Amino acid sequence: MVTLDPQLNYLPEDVKSIHIMGICGTGMAALAGMLKASGYIITGSDANVYPPMSVYLEKQNIELFS
Repeated sequence: MVTLDPQLNYLPEDVKSIHIMGICGTGMAALAGMLKASGYIITGSDANVYPPMSVYLEKQNIELFS
Protein backbone atom coordinates (compact mmCIF):
# COMPACT_ATOMS: atom_id res chain seq x y z
CA MET A 1 0.00 0.00 0.00
CA VAL A 2 1.23 3.50 -0.89
CA THR A 3 1.17 6.06 1.90
CA LEU A 4 1.13 9.76 1.03
CA ASP A 5 2.84 12.30 3.26
CA PRO A 6 0.14 14.75 4.48
CA GLN A 7 2.73 17.56 4.58
CA LEU A 8 2.96 17.38 0.78
CA ASN A 9 -0.81 17.82 0.36
CA TYR A 10 -1.07 21.61 0.31
CA LEU A 11 -1.14 24.55 -2.04
CA PRO A 12 1.34 27.33 -1.19
CA GLU A 13 -0.31 30.64 -0.32
CA ASP A 14 1.62 32.55 -2.99
CA VAL A 15 -0.01 30.55 -5.82
CA LYS A 16 -2.52 32.82 -7.58
CA SER A 17 -2.96 31.15 -10.97
CA ILE A 18 -3.24 27.53 -12.09
CA HIS A 19 -3.10 26.06 -15.60
CA ILE A 20 -4.94 22.75 -16.10
CA MET A 21 -4.04 20.44 -18.98
CA GLY A 22 -6.87 18.26 -20.31
CA ILE A 23 -9.39 20.77 -18.96
CA CYS A 24 -12.30 19.72 -21.20
CA GLY A 25 -12.68 16.40 -19.40
CA THR A 26 -15.58 16.23 -16.96
CA GLY A 27 -13.41 15.90 -13.86
CA MET A 28 -10.84 18.52 -14.84
CA ALA A 29 -13.53 21.04 -15.83
CA ALA A 30 -15.25 20.51 -12.47
CA LEU A 31 -11.92 21.01 -10.69
CA ALA A 32 -11.32 24.19 -12.71
CA GLY A 33 -14.74 25.52 -11.68
CA MET A 34 -14.10 24.80 -8.00
CA LEU A 35 -10.68 26.45 -8.10
CA LYS A 36 -12.12 29.49 -9.93
CA ALA A 37 -14.86 29.76 -7.30
CA SER A 38 -12.14 29.66 -4.63
CA GLY A 39 -10.53 32.76 -6.16
CA TYR A 40 -7.73 31.36 -8.33
CA ILE A 41 -7.02 32.58 -11.86
CA ILE A 42 -7.55 29.49 -14.01
CA THR A 43 -6.46 28.79 -17.58
CA GLY A 44 -6.54 25.50 -19.37
CA SER A 45 -5.61 23.62 -22.49
CA ASP A 46 -6.91 20.54 -24.25
CA ALA A 47 -6.41 18.86 -27.61
CA ASN A 48 -10.19 18.71 -28.08
CA VAL A 49 -12.10 21.80 -26.95
CA TYR A 50 -15.82 21.13 -27.47
CA PRO A 51 -19.25 21.61 -25.86
CA PRO A 52 -20.64 21.14 -23.32
CA MET A 53 -17.44 21.58 -21.30
CA SER A 54 -16.12 24.44 -23.44
CA VAL A 55 -19.40 26.32 -22.88
CA TYR A 56 -19.25 25.68 -19.12
CA LEU A 57 -15.65 26.91 -18.93
CA GLU A 58 -16.36 30.02 -21.02
CA LYS A 59 -19.27 30.89 -18.70
CA GLN A 60 -16.83 30.62 -15.79
CA ASN A 61 -14.48 33.06 -17.62
CA ILE A 62 -11.76 30.42 -17.84
CA GLU A 63 -9.41 31.02 -20.77
CA LEU A 64 -8.92 27.98 -23.02
CA PHE A 65 -6.05 27.07 -25.31
CA SER A 66 -6.04 24.22 -27.82
